[in-house]
Amino acid sequence: MNETIKQGKVPETLFKYRSWDDNTKKILQNLEIYLPSISKLNDPFEGSIPYIYDQEELTYYNIYKATTITGRRVFPSYNSSQLHKEVLGQMSKKLLFNEDYLKVRSEDSIKHIDKTFGIFSLTTEKNNYLMWSHYANSHQGICIGFNSDKIGNDIKGLLLEVTYQKTLPLNTIFDEDTITFAKKILGTKSDVWTYENEYRIMKCNGANESFTISHDSITEIILGCKISPSDKAEIIDIVSANLKDCSIYETVLSRTKFELELRKI
Repeated sequence: MNETIKQGKVPETLFKYRSWDDNTKKILQNLEIYLPSISKLNDPFEGSIPYIYDQEELTYYNIYKATTITGRRVFPSYNSSQLHKEVLGQMSKKLLFNEDYLKVRSEDSIKHIDKTFGIFSLTTEKNNYLMWSHYANSHQGICIGFNSDKIGNDIKGLLLEVTYQKTLPLNTIFDEDTITFAKKILGTKSDVWTYENEYRIMKCNGANESFTISHDSITEIILGCKISPSDKAEIIDIVSANLKDCSIYETVLSRTKFELELRKI
């Protein structure tokens, strides 16, 4: 992996819940994974965090300093006098306090992110009751275990742990590096999603593209407790033919608790 963002140690295995359909078959048969753009994800806030600035940061000195930094990049041939004049002209517009300007800037940012970044969502949870219901066709699908290092190297993306919080993250008027910006905009979600314990791989210029992974990136397959006998047989056949070192488990209902138990096949 060329760069990695992580909070603490990334688990060795990360999981993805899927319905058993043609797209999932491509993962097991062709080792092909698809990275959707943010507009195709199920959270309306994906990539849509508006430009909200920390008001305490918006001092005259900070705005002048930040505008000067931007000005040097945009107008590299300007001398100090020319740059100073340009900076004061930009500051006189008070764009950082203009709601219409910030709205347009947010919309432009959303469009750029949507056409640029592909997202592959994963979780630390290998047997989460709600995720079986939400993402695996109500327990009729599967959960795929991936080796986090190997799939990261295959995609050559940016792996990060999602942060959950109640409030929207604030933007800074100072330039941020790509990693910091990506983590804030694409790696921060509402705490209503906390149960998903999500990690995600982000691929710049990978929106709505497919990528090939290595055989040893897939380490285990878990079958939902309501999977059909025909789908179960098909999956076992595919794994046996294509992924010989991959373990297969099935979930079964506990006889004593409201829980799902794992049983190796």
